Amino acid sequence: MGYAAIALAIVGFVVGAVFRLRVLLTLVGVLLVLSITFSLSRGFSFLQTAVALSVAQAILQGTYFLGLVARSFFYRTDNGHLAATHPPQDLPRDRNDFKVSDIPSKIPRWPRRFAQGTERHR
Repeated sequence: MGYAAIALAIVGFVVGAVFRLRVLLTLVGVLLVLSITFSLSRGFSFLQTAVALSVAQAILQGTYFLGLVARSFFYRTDNGHLAATHPPQDLPRDRNDFKVSDIPSKIPRWPRRFAQGTERHR
């Protein structure tokens, strides 16, 4: 079972470093079914099954979190330098004419549907 725990930790780390939350949710469901099947085939009691499920889920989710931390660390560096030490590249070079509206937004814009048509025109 030690090798299975190591394999589970490697899978969790890789999934955290490469994929998003939906893949983790899928793996949590698959791991639940596999853990229950493993526990029933070994003849575990209810308490032993609960402990096996908890340990397997804790290993997977803990190493997933470590993979997320590793991914955020590597994406924050830029050629060996911290990204915070460099000014953003999409700002204009002339700082005298700089306006906040010159910064391109990375948030997708959708039409506002809340209270649509309730404006008062004078």
